[in-house]
Amino acid sequence: ETFYSQAFQKAFSLLKTNSSYVNDDLRKKVILFLTDGKPTDKINITQVLEYEKRSLKSATSKDVVIFAYGIGSHDFSLLRKIAEDTKAEGTEGRFTEITYSDLDQLRLVFSSFYNFFAKTTKYSSHHISAPYFDASGLGEMVTLFVPCFHQEQVIGVAGTDVAFSDLTLDVSLFGGEYSYAFLIDRKTGNVIIHPYMPRLQDEDDDPVILHITALEPESEFKDFILQSMMRGDEGSRNLVSKRYLTTGSGSNSGVEELEVNSTYYWKPIQDTSLSLCIVLAQNETKSRLEIVSVNNKIIKVSTIIIIIIIIGGGGGGGGGGGGGGGGGGGGDGW
Repeated sequence: ETFYSQAFQKAFSLLKTNSSYVNDDLRKKVILFLTDGKPTDKINITQVLEYEKRSLKSATSKDVVIFAYGIGSHDFSLLRKIAEDTKAEGTEGRFTEITYSDLDQLRLVFSSFYNFFAKTTKYSSHHISAPYFDASGLGEMVTLFVPCFHQEQVIGVAGTDVAFSDLTLDVSLFGGEYSYAFLIDRKTGNVIIHPYMPRLQDEDDDPVILHITALEPESEFKDFILQSMMRGDEGSRNLVSKRYLTTGSGSNSGVEELEVNSTYYWKPIQDTSLSLCIVLAQNETKSRLEIVSVNNKIIKVSTIIIIIIIIGGGGGGGGGGGGGGGGGGGGDGW
C-alpha cells in the first residue's frame, strides 16, 4: 500500500518544526517526493495538502514548492497535479517520471530540482564550507566556492581549497586566559573558528557544523549581538558570559564553569560573508589586538574567489553536484 497523505503530513511537520533558525527567511521550503506507486489513501489527499499548506504558511509565512518523482508507468496524474499546483517565490513545482531503465540515473534526476532555483540571485555570492580533514594529508581545510551561471542557469561550481591554519592563524593565536576570538558565517550563523569548537583529528571525522548559539548560549548574545552580526553590522556590548575550564586529570578530571564580565567587539570582514568577534575579559582589557592581518588574509582569499569567478564564467566552471532523498522527505532549500 502507498499512503501519500502520511508522507506529506510528515514532511510538512518537519518544515514547521525546523523553522526557528536565524536567517530562516532566506531558506526556501521544498519537499522532494519519490514514489513507485499510485496512492491507496482512503482520505482526500488534496484536502490534506491544502490544510498542510495553509498551516505552514501560518506558522512560517512561507509557501512550499513540491518536486515529485514517479517511478514506473503508473498513472501519476494526481501526483503531477499536486506538484504543479505549488509555487513559492517564483519557483513552480514540477513532476518528473522516471522509467525503470533510468534507475541508474536516479541520483542525477532526483537532484535536478536545484536547476529551478538558478534564477535566484541572492545565493549567487561565494560560500564557505564547514572545516573538514583533507585525505591527502594537508590537515584541516575549508573550501570557498561560487556557483557559475550561464543565461541564468547554474552550469557548475568553481572553488578553491584553503588550509584551515592559513585562514585562522591570526584569530586562533589571539586570546588571554579568559579572552578569545571567534569567526562565523553570516549566511548561516555557523561557526568557522571558536576555541570551544571540536577539532578534527583525521579524514574519518565528519565535518563539524555548529551554529554559534551552541557555543555562545547567553540570551543577550542571541537576542542582540548575534542579530547585529548577522545583519553585517559592527558594535560592542558588555555582558556576563560563561567560560569552561578543565580541571584535574584522568579519573579526577572535570569542568569548572566561570562567569566572566566581558566585552564583545564584532565587525564584518570586508568583501566576505564572515564576521569576526573579539571577546575581552574586563581584567584583560589591556590586551592589544591587531586584526589588520586577519582582514588582509581574508581579503586575499576573496581575491582568489573573484579570479575563480572570472575563469569559471569564461570556461564553464567546475562540475556541480547534487544529492538525493527519500519519498515524502521535507527540508529547507539553500
